[in-house]
Amino acid sequence: PAHRPTLSFFFSYLLELPLQHFLNALICYKLSTICGQYPGQYLRTLGLTYATYINAIWITTLLKAQLARFVEEKWAFIGSVYGVGIVNMFVLGRLMKDKEGGKK
Repeated sequence: PAHRPTLSFFFSYLLELPLQHFLNALICYKLSTICGQYPGQYLRTLGLTYATYINAIWITTLLKAQLARFVEEKWAFIGSVYGVGIVNMFVLGRLMKDKEGGKK
């Protein structure tokens, strides 16, 4: 009961990752990064997306806790979410490179 909002956020986050995976490929990295090049590519890149975003949850939480010691809670939240979000885009970009030729 007391942890219901946290659990709700966590599970909704996990459920939305396939959509986020698709949108990242569509908008940022090209659809070819998630389908068509080799067998299992979609599942491999989906797994990388899950791993990246799950790590981001932990890092964001820890960073927010540290920032909240120095600034207001809302600024700690905004700084941690945007900061980790920007890093995530670079990490995913690196992970989503096509196998052949190392091109995105």
